Amino acid sequence: ATDNNAHALLQFSTGPIPKGAKLVQADLKVFLKSVAIAQAQRSVSAHRITRSWPDNTTWGSPWTSKGGDYVPNPEATLSNLSSVAAGLPYILPVTGLVDSWVNKSVPNHGMLLRTVGMSNAQFVSSDSDAADVSRRPVLTATYYPACT
Repeated sequence: ATDNNAHALLQFSTGPIPKGAKLVQADLKVFLKSVAIAQAQRSVSAHRITRSWPDNTTWGSPWTSKGGDYVPNPEATLSNLSSVAAGLPYILPVTGLVDSWVNKSVPNHGMLLRTVGMSNAQFVSSDSDAADVSRRPVLTATYYPACT
C-alpha cells in the first residue's frame, strides 16, 4: 500500500459467527512487512470494498475505479502513527463493518487498507509470505450468542 498507488485487499469469512449473535467487538490485526519511506503525518485506514474480486486482482481490474471500488469514508483509521517499522502490528477496530456483514446489511466483499504518508508499505499476507502464522492478518470477533 502506497498512499494512492497501491492498496492491500483482505477478505475474511464471518461464517463462524452464529446467526443472531450480538457482535461486541471486531478487530483487524495486520503486520507491516516493510516500508520504504514514512512521512511525518502517517495513517492506515480500512475501507469496505463494494464489489467482489478474484485472487488475481490488479490495480485496474476488475474495478470500475483504479485502485479498487470501496467506500471512501473509512471504517477505521489509525492516525498520527508515531512509529512505522517492519514487524509492527496495527490493530484497527472494524466492529461496525463486521456487524454489517454478519447481519447481511451489506455484502462481505472484504476490506481495503489504504495508507497515507508511507511509501511502498507492504503488509504481511496470508500466503507463503508469512511463514510465521502469528504474523498473518487476523480478524478477531467477540460476540454473545443469540438467546434461544
